[in-house]
Amino acid sequence: MKYYENGNLYQYLDHCNGIISWRDMIDMLWGIAGGLERIHSERKIHGNLHGGNLLIEDEKVSTDARISDVGLYGPCNNDESRSQIYGVLPYVAPEVLRGENHNTASDIYSFGIVMNTLATGKRPWYNRAHDINLARDICDGKRLEIPDDTPKFYAELMQQCWDGDPEKRPTASYLNEKLGEWIILICDDPNPSKISDENSIAEEKRWRKISQLSKKVSRLEVLCIQKRFRIT
Repeated sequence: MKYYENGNLYQYLDHCNGIISWRDMIDMLWGIAGGLERIHSERKIHGNLHGGNLLIEDEKVSTDARISDVGLYGPCNNDESRSQIYGVLPYVAPEVLRGENHNTASDIYSFGIVMNTLATGKRPWYNRAHDINLARDICDGKRLEIPDDTPKFYAELMQQCWDGDPEKRPTASYLNEKLGEWIILICDDPNPSKISDENSIAEEKRWRKISQLSKKVSRLEVLCIQKRFRIT
């Protein structure tokens, strides 16, 4: 069994002050999507996907992420266990909050919230009580804010994942394929593309924001930031 020395996603974000390059975010999401695809291909669901059970390993040239609590998920047709409302509220799909069963589409909603957690570097709805009022707002269509430096292609996929209509959400297989395509276009393909261009612009915006922040942090923290963006 591989040991993930960076802990879970929340611990990783705390360690790096919520600062992650878009490339690394996509790399992590690709690993998570691959895990979800395997779970769903076995006609099972996770049912409790959130930042606390995503394990992170920051390697030299990439950042790996995997789903934990894999022994806790169950069959899609297990109505008795899936009809209960449980989980970390900000990650629970609106239809589940209304009393419907957990299913593959509700896992995808949770994935969309993970995308936002990475983009913001903050826990979802950190500034609100996780109570009936938040649940009601989520059911009424309220969603998390999207940072202004988010690439358009990333924001669009995230919004598809947390769509209020479960039928409109992508599948885990689609997510795995799409994120893999993005990694190739951003990291491996020497030819310019819409995806690589949008990513470059987003990385530049994020780096400018971080450069302003770096004036207020220590030299050690600056070196940590540079490592996140593969800057030497």
